Parts: sequence; structure tokens; C-alpha cells
Amino acid sequence: MDDVHGVKVPDPYRWLEDGSGDEVKKWVGAEDALARDYLAKLPGRDALAARMKELFYVERVGIPTRRGTRLFYPRRDAGKEKYIVYWREGAKGAEKVLLDPTQWTAVPRSASGSPRTTASASRTR
Repeated sequence: MDDVHGVKVPDPYRWLEDGSGDEVKKWVGAEDALARDYLAKLPGRDALAARMKELFYVERVGIPTRRGTRLFYPRRDAGKEKYIVYWREGAKGAEKVLLDPTQWTAVPRSASGSPRTTASASRTR
């Protein structure tokens, strides 16, 4: 029970805040299975999903940002879910990848649970 400005407010879903708990994982899995079962039975679902892919999975290029002589811009290729950030030297320079989230990996954790990270950076100057 939370106390908000002197008012007792029940929070029956507080237990869901621990996303790593076994009970939460079990509940999420059951809810996911229930939803997928229901959605799979909807008439016309496959045709709708195919049409949405046609409409949304197209190449998109964001507005470039100029920093000095360099241009930085996001682009998502058709069929991809994530944007990649590119840069180039001037309008005619060769395109280079700056950030590619498809190449990122999960952060390993130590026995105590703290992240063990290694950062690397590319110089664009």
C-alpha cells in the first residue's frame, strides 16, 4: 500500500516491477501466449500484417545535421527495424557508419549483478 499525500493507495501490480523475477516471467509468458493465440485466430490477420510491412518497412532517411563540413543522418533500409546513423564528409563524401544498433551486444554482468562494460569510440574528426 502506497501513501500518496496521506491517502492510502493500493498497488496490486507492484510485484510486476521486478521484471527479472521468476513469477513475473511466468506471468508475462502466459499473457504473451494468451494474446498470440487470440490474435492468430483473427480473420484477415496475415493479409493485414503483409500490407503493414509493405507500408512501414520502406527505406527512410532522416534530416541531415551539419557539424562543420560533416553531415550526420539516420537511415533505415527497407525490411529493417532499426535506424543506423551515418556520417559523411560533405554532400559527396563516402558514407560511413557511426552508430549501428544491430551490432550492439548485451552487456555482461558480474556475479554481483553490476555491468561489466567496455566502451569504444570511433574518431570522426
